Amino acid sequence: MRRLLPFALAALLGLTLLPGIAAIAALDWREARDGVVAVESTTRRECVIPTLGHEAWFEKPVVGYAHEMIAARGLRALVPGALTDVAASRLARVLLAAGLALLVAIIGQRCFGARAGWLGACALASMVALPLTARADGSQLLATLCAWLAIGGFLSLTKKSRDSGDATRLLSWLGLGAAALTGGPLSGLWPLAGFAMYFALARTTGGWKPLRPVAGGVLVLGLIMPWYGAMAILHGKAFLAHVLWFPYAAETRGAWYAGPLLAFSFTLVLSFPWTPVMGAALRDATARLQRKRPDSPRDLRDEGHVASLLLALVFAGAAPIALYPGPPLTAAMPAMPAIALLCGRFLDRVLDGDVEGAWLTHATRMTAAVGTAAALVVVMFAPRLPQASLALRQLAVVLLLASWAPLLADLLLRRKLAAALFALPVALGAPLLQTQVLPRIEPWLDARPAADAMLSTAPPDAALLLLDPPPPSLRLALARNFVLLRPPLATLPRFVSRDGYTYVAFTPEREHDALHAAQAPLEILRRSPSLILARVRYGVPRPAAVAPGDSLAR
Repeated sequence: MRRLLPFALAALLGLTLLPGIAAIAALDWREARDGVVAVESTTRRECVIPTLGHEAWFEKPVVGYAHEMIAARGLRALVPGALTDVAASRLARVLLAAGLALLVAIIGQRCFGARAGWLGACALASMVALPLTARADGSQLLATLCAWLAIGGFLSLTKKSRDSGDATRLLSWLGLGAAALTGGPLSGLWPLAGFAMYFALARTTGGWKPLRPVAGGVLVLGLIMPWYGAMAILHGKAFLAHVLWFPYAAETRGAWYAGPLLAFSFTLVLSFPWTPVMGAALRDATARLQRKRPDSPRDLRDEGHVASLLLALVFAGAAPIALYPGPPLTAAMPAMPAIALLCGRFLDRVLDGDVEGAWLTHATRMTAAVGTAAALVVVMFAPRLPQASLALRQLAVVLLLASWAPLLADLLLRRKLAAALFALPVALGAPLLQTQVLPRIEPWLDARPAADAMLSTAPPDAALLLLDPPPPSLRLALARNFVLLRPPLATLPRFVSRDGYTYVAFTPEREHDALHAAQAPLEILRRSPSLILARVRYGVPRPAAVAPGDSLAR
């Protein structure tokens, strides 16, 4: 069976990450915005200051957009004409996700054995977390990969029989510095917080000695300070006010008391359908903390203590969510590899018969209950989206059947089969969601319909007037001048294009304001749930008032 697990991992990665990679345009939910920043940085050859709309954008470090820049130049150059900009960007994130899954397999093999490592990688590949993060939050995926490279090295150092491994130590601290340079300070600090939590709870003496944190900390500072220092000098307080909240510093800050609840709920959602298995694995890991205090950090060679360390890393990886301003769901991604490794160890023990059948039975029942609830929510939501109603109902059926499959296998006393079937809900649901559901609800997710209508109707030098800041997907798909109208609204006749029309875009909620600003009938060119494109004729055609380009005039 162990020889088949790498092929199972490849199949799971293909099912969850590749379908629908070019089916829709970049989503306005983080994906398009990262693409715009990468395009502007690549076009202007700006390698220090990330910009959005040609203004400094303090959301995350500029290296956090590296995968987008590489996709824009490298991947498209390798296969010219075969990949669109969006498909190349998504393929870069798919490669990062596959690399993270392989890294989890390597760490698991060194800690728990070959089979447990591959099972952990399969668990990660079939979680909601990996396809969602690969589609919408490449920067967090890149920072998580760097952080777990460091964690893997630290685990190797603490498991060695003698104090050696200078190369491993160097690469580990470089990985931690890369995490801080791609995702921000919290991305580099949470792995250290996880080790500190374990050493404190396990009352381990000399736990930090093999890691040499002082020298490592100096190395990390030397790696990250050139960029952070340059940004602090160039932008001062405007930059320093955001730096602690990278990579989500641009989001609206939520209530402070909601942080712990979000951390808990995001972790549960992203780990589906392995959430019930995670509960059983975490309970087994916590039991190890009640053992006698280890004499030295070398006791991490014991699987139980490694499981306890992974438990600490779960809490440390989810803890920054309580600090981020308005964190997205993908902010819990750093904790997912630890959960996957714990699940892989649990499944390995199930296959060996070392776990009581009641543990697996409880997990299968919980998965069936959660899957049934998710299917009911999808069915209830389907009538609100008539275009995707049939596809949503099909998704609900797949979720229901796939969630009940482990329980049915367990009832037939096929426990090994039941353990393998936990991967079905995401393995079967993700392709259906990405190829059938998302393309049918694309008008709610991006502004491509309005951009296509503008490209096919308006002259190349026509400006587009907006009542609200342009959505990122509109910036990405439409290289035009955007004129943002501020209250009191400017008169639209000032921006007549050479065909005699003024083009204006607005959300459905702002249609009345657009009519008031136009003071003339609006000709609707394209109406979509996210953006409406209209034009107004003001008599004789004349040259455009705004020169062609991609700047934002106000």
